[in-house]
Formats: sequence, C-alpha cells, structure tokens
Amino acid sequence: MDTRRILIADDHGILRAGIRGLMGQAFPTFSCTEAGTFDEVLRELAAAPCDVAILDLKMPGANVDAVRVVHERFPHTKVLVLTMHSADEFAVPAMDDGASGFLNKGCSTSDMIVAIEALLRGKRYISDEVAALLESRGPRQSGHPGHQGLDALSDRELQIAIGVARGETYKDIAVRLCIRSSTVGTYRERIFEKLHLGSTADLVRYMVHHHPDMVSRKST
Repeated sequence: MDTRRILIADDHGILRAGIRGLMGQAFPTFSCTEAGTFDEVLRELAAAPCDVAILDLKMPGANVDAVRVVHERFPHTKVLVLTMHSADEFAVPAMDDGASGFLNKGCSTSDMIVAIEALLRGKRYISDEVAALLESRGPRQSGHPGHQGLDALSDRELQIAIGVARGETYKDIAVRLCIRSSTVGTYRERIFEKLHLGSTADLVRYMVHHHPDMVSRKST
C-alpha cells in the first residue's frame, strides 16, 4: 500500500477541504494533513515527513523566505506553491528558493493532479506560463557564458545536466548512470564551472532558455 503523505497548507479551511477531497479521489491510498499557518507547517513537517507540501505563500506567518525555509529544513519534501498571485511576481523567486512547482489558485484540477504526480516522481512541474517567464528572464550567470555552451560538456556531464534540470535527485541520477551520488555532485560542480552558473536554479533556467527540447515543460 502506498503510504505517501501530502501536506495542504493554506489559511482558508474551505480550500484545504476541497484540495483534500481532490487528493482523496486522485490518490486514495495517500494520507493528507493540513496546516493553517506557517508555524503549523513547520510543526507538521517536523512531526511526520511529507512527500509534497502544497504551500500558500501568503498564509499567516509565511514570508518571502517560506519556500527556502521548508526546502532547507525538510529537503525530502517537494514544495508545490499554490497562490492567488501571479506567476510574474512569485514563480521565479519561489523556484530559485527550491520550490518544485508553481500553480495559481485558478488552475484546473487536472493541472493540480499532474503537478502532484510530477513531484512524486521526483520531477519539477513547470507550466507553460512559468516556462515562458524563465525563458524571458534567461539564465543568471556568474560570469560571461562560454561560446561552446553544452558543447563544452562531456557526454556524462550532459547526461547529468539534463537530469538535474529535470529535477532528478542525485540518487536517481546515480542509479541510472551506475555511479556514486557523490560523483554526481562532483560532475554538477564541473557543469556549473563550464557554463558559468551558480546554482541548480540557474541550470534549470539555462536549459529551459537554451534547450527547451531537452527539458519537458510539464514535468521537468
């Protein structure tokens, strides 16, 4: 039996109830827990690990660092931001801080289910709207980009760059490529150096901006 857990974090009880009902229909074997404030989010995650946290950025106690705090304290938990505010304002900063997906509260139920499924597979969920924002912004590079781009990478480095950009964990990449997880981290640092990037978020932006064909937009 699948015992995965989903945390539904929003200060509106009726919205939490609606999402819980949707999760019960789409994922009947999962367990759901709820939080109405950010303090409750931290208590719930500390009490029992959750695979996905559906997080409202404007709930009481939350601030601009909410995603980063959850990501750093509970790295196993994938954060799906769900907000009434525009992707224009919040999506890119949230992804920079470690969110695995972003949805507006006006999204369809099917979008919500697809996003949850992507996160549970260890992938990111990047909607067309967010992908367009990432493309328009382009990669934030720490230096001048090399003229060779991905041509500067070895075959193994390219495999790892694509895996990281798609949201695969080090463990998943290591198993797929039959190498150690620590080796994946070493390759990642080489990739950052060759592409003049400073973080995983920069790599995601770089790949979406320059090589969208290599990164699925719906579940990267």
